[in-house]
Amino acid sequence: VSLMILFRSLRLKAALADHVIEDLQSGNLKARFPIDRMDEIGQTMLRFNRMADEIERLVERLRTTERSRMQLLQELGHDLRTPVASLKNMLETLATKGESLNPKVVHELMGLSLREVDYFERLIEDLLVLAQIGEPNYTCVREPTDFSSLVEEEAELLLSRRSGTAPTRKIVVGP
Repeated sequence: VSLMILFRSLRLKAALADHVIEDLQSGNLKARFPIDRMDEIGQTMLRFNRMADEIERLVERLRTTERSRMQLLQELGHDLRTPVASLKNMLETLATKGESLNPKVVHELMGLSLREVDYFERLIEDLLVLAQIGEPNYTCVREPTDFSSLVEEEAELLLSRRSGTAPTRKIVVGP
């Protein structure tokens, strides 16, 4: 009689294990064993549940990383669309009407085109740095940054893009 009770109990636990594993395989990462006692089988179920918790955390971290990567790619595509169109228009203007344009206008269009190329270059450098950050060999190096000159440089770049010429206003960051 004892053997039959033990056999029945083990068969029920095996069926429960099959059910939990099927749930996990079908994508339900919340599936866990209900633990009703802490014998050897209960401790094994507890260890399995801990392993399932860790797998669930890893999968969620992968999903979050993938969402961030997709968002970054979408933002990158959006950020590139306008400068590419602008550069294309300037180059088409130079190619089709360059000879008939005032030399000052040609010089201005060339300057704007070069600034757009500089923007692309900085963007690509940033992307390469971002790609390296994800690699295991990447080490973060911290160094002091002159924030005020960085703000002034970016503001002047934005002003020159907006006006299409060298900035007529000077931005000074004070104490």
